[in-house]
Amino acid sequence: MAYASSRSRERARRRKVLILRIGRWVVMLGVFLGIGYASYEAGLALAELRVVVLRRDLAEVTRERDKARGAGDTAQAALNRANEHIASLQSRYDADVPKDAIAALLQQARERIQEDIPPERLGEAMRAVRPVTACEGRPISKRFAVRATGQPGTDDGVTFADGLIGLSVTVNADDPARPLNASFTRLGGSSSVVSGPAPLRYVLIVDNTELRFTITHSDLRGFVIATTNSCGR
Repeated sequence: MAYASSRSRERARRRKVLILRIGRWVVMLGVFLGIGYASYEAGLALAELRVVVLRRDLAEVTRERDKARGAGDTAQAALNRANEHIASLQSRYDADVPKDAIAALLQQARERIQEDIPPERLGEAMRAVRPVTACEGRPISKRFAVRATGQPGTDDGVTFADGLIGLSVTVNADDPARPLNASFTRLGGSSSVVSGPAPLRYVLIVDNTELRFTITHSDLRGFVIATTNSCGR
């Protein structure tokens, strides 16, 4: 009887120890679960905070990008307008400012006007010029003496076009360049004087014919050779 009672107490003690152990493990498990849950909640909150920060940064970057894009579009539009204005100015400059042959022609006209040649005479000469046409017949060349300016002489030059045009040439002995001064006189009395270095070229209009003169120095000292071509208009 005493032995049975002792065994009952031993089983009760063991059961109590087992319950304590189980309770201890349950408590420890609860603690671990609580810590894990708290860590999970903290991590979730931190992740949500990072998402919020990232969204805010993304929104800021997007605004900056849009602002920069808008500024770039404005700058591009301004650049396009500036290029159009430059192109317009260049076009006006090209149209208003002469170049190459036209510039050289204007320079020659200015030089002639500075030499006291009336602009009206230059205009008449330009209006008299026609497109190049075929010249008929053989050129006619004549040699005659040159007179020094201010010195008397018996040679009055030569005539062309059956006496319709008279030509005489003088030189200025004091001018080192010694340009030729050619005087063309029509039968009616009107005359034209052309000056320049040899070969000196000049065109006269007689009716519907162009007389193209070229005056060069002769091999014979003190003489020149005048050559003319008759060209239809």
